Amino acid sequence: MQSTSSVAAVKLNGPSEHQRTNLKRMMDILSQNAKAVALAEALWTFFHYRLLCGISGSAGESQIDYNFPPEYAPVVNPGEMTPSIRLARSDRQAEALVHELLHLELLRIGYPKFWFDRGDSAKRGLARGIQNSADHEVMLPIFIGLGYAGDRFLTPRVSTADDSRILGEIKTLADLQDPKGYASSVSTYLHRQGFNFRLVYVKP
Repeated sequence: MQSTSSVAAVKLNGPSEHQRTNLKRMMDILSQNAKAVALAEALWTFFHYRLLCGISGSAGESQIDYNFPPEYAPVVNPGEMTPSIRLARSDRQAEALVHELLHLELLRIGYPKFWFDRGDSAKRGLARGIQNSADHEVMLPIFIGLGYAGDRFLTPRVSTADDSRILGEIKTLADLQDPKGYASSVSTYLHRQGFNFRLVYVKP
């Protein structure tokens, strides 16, 4: 974990050339949408220029790794993280980038992440999928507000019956558009499904 002084030093010294390259890559992809460019720049700054963006050599789904510090803490400084976005090659690359940026935007505006301790990897994967779907309920109106079409929000894929059931249940959760309501509703849902977790917030 970085010390408070080293985090402050990074901000004081400014971004490196490599860090600027990541911002330029995002800005080039989003160049047709000034609001999306502003979102990328704001998040790049919020995470102390450590936000990475690369392009995969293959098709498929784009991915994001939050790269929280390895040890749990209830509050994490954004300068202690190195979020990494990996974009698939597709005809919706701008939409995919905005989608992943909005996952980070939720952290910036006060939404929590859920820290699942070590255990059964399949169970942790399901828990993270539930949180991912809950995030999507908050993100979609913002995505549309930025000028993108709602049917371009997700990579097309075939959903299982369990996926559809869980998504339907998540859509009924109350107060997801408020960080406190989201934390309460999603926590209750996860506890009901038998998951153990702790909340993590990202704050400067």
